[in-house]
Amino acid sequence: MKILEKLSEIWDGITYPFLIHNGKELKFSEIISQNPVDLSLVKPGDVVAIIGDFNPSSILTLLRLIDLG
Repeated sequence: MKILEKLSEIWDGITYPFLIHNGKELKFSEIISQNPVDLSLVKPGDVVAIIGDFNPSSILTLLRLIDLG
């Protein structure tokens, strides 16, 4: 099972924070509801860099990249 699927199952219906950074709380539902970045050109084994912060879009992109391998 892919990490995004597994985390979605685990965090379904949970309202407490998935991540706390600099005093800001981030719920998993906020992460999963983001419009995903186009990763169609990324292939398993590619080396990529994410320029971002602990925001929903960056976290979603990281999880999707992990799923791509």
